[in-house]
Amino acid sequence: MKKKVKILIVCILMIIFLPYLNVELLTFRYGKDFELKEYNMVTGISYCKVMKYRKNYAEVLYVCKGEATILVKYERDDSGEWVDNYWECIWSASGSADEFIWPYYR
Repeated sequence: MKKKVKILIVCILMIIFLPYLNVELLTFRYGKDFELKEYNMVTGISYCKVMKYRKNYAEVLYVCKGEATILVKYERDDSGEWVDNYWECIWSASGSADEFIWPYYR
């Protein structure tokens, strides 16, 4: 019985922490491609996290501590450069945006 409980606890912990590990690995590997100081009307970006990465598509979360969190979706153009084609404010200190994204960064 104790072995089953330990296995269950390990499975639950893996379910909780595996998405964070995946994002951290993607950020470590591809984060340099997406580092920005500012994006559109948002300045003072504290850090970014690469949420998804494919050959021609990426989703990057930009966090401005205490101000806003923005999800930007990129696609590669014909020249191989990353071009943003969509952005969404996930969280804002002014309260105008309060969406949830997993894994949770704020």
